[in-house]
Amino acid sequence: MAGRFDTSFKELVTHHFVSLLPWLLPGVRGEVVRLSEELPSTLRRADLIFRSEADGAPPTLYLIECQCQGDADLPLDLLLRAALAHRQYRLPVETVLLAFTPQASVPDEYVFGGRAGRESRHLISVRRIYDEPAEQALFLGIRQVLPMVPAMQPQDGDRATLLARVLDRIIDLDTDQSAPNPSDLRPPITDAQRKLMMDQAATFATLHLSKQKVQGIVREVVERRHYMLDPIRDFPWLRAGYEEGIEKGKAAGIAESVLAFLSARNIPVDSRVRARILSCQDRTQLDRWIARAATAKSADEVLGDN
Repeated sequence: MAGRFDTSFKELVTHHFVSLLPWLLPGVRGEVVRLSEELPSTLRRADLIFRSEADGAPPTLYLIECQCQGDADLPLDLLLRAALAHRQYRLPVETVLLAFTPQASVPDEYVFGGRAGRESRHLISVRRIYDEPAEQALFLGIRQVLPMVPAMQPQDGDRATLLARVLDRIIDLDTDQSAPNPSDLRPPITDAQRKLMMDQAATFATLHLSKQKVQGIVREVVERRHYMLDPIRDFPWLRAGYEEGIEKGKAAGIAESVLAFLSARNIPVDSRVRARILSCQDRTQLDRWIARAATAKSADEVLGDN
């Protein structure tokens, strides 16, 4: 389950990084970089490596990692990635962990060797997203941050109301001019992008709410905003509510989600691929395709034809 959350976050970061930068690294600018394929690799790649170019400060590499569940090996993996990045770029490395649940958080330093009093340590900047104020994130007016807000801390502790507010904000993205930075709401998002953002918001909400509770909130918001019902009736979380217990309906909802992912990422889908996806009734195969759709470079890659 955590893999799905991490995939959602990677999708947000890799395709909307410029918009997310004021939230991720306030006041920092630079470029995304990668580790050489010739270097040894850890079990998982770093979610993001960013080389800063701040005025008056030496360049720094930021290794940004998203985590939604506990992982006893994570501090060691972060140390190895930092060492590899430093080996390639010869720059200071700052490791940033975005922890979306208390279980995902790790200590701010990892001790990995040396005699008493002379231990070697890897320092980690831990951003505990689950403790960050949701109101502050909403005030930023950064569109791409919205799906992650349900994982943050509501001022009144009411996470159900917070999710409903976020879904309302996503629905109103094209018309709401009250945000502090209205220019961030341009250009208008497509229906596919809106569906994807709502799906991501619901996914992050399940870190703190049950799936059944989230489904109910989504259904209530959409019914209240009835004029949005048709454009998002294939939204996967809502589809389950309409056709609960009908396996064919659930498969159709996932198939539509695969196509929504590809559309949101502007990946062309020809009639052959579309027909193959929509006709698939194998839930395992569909789950495999939707996972690939988050990072694939072509529709054929999603299907495994390349």
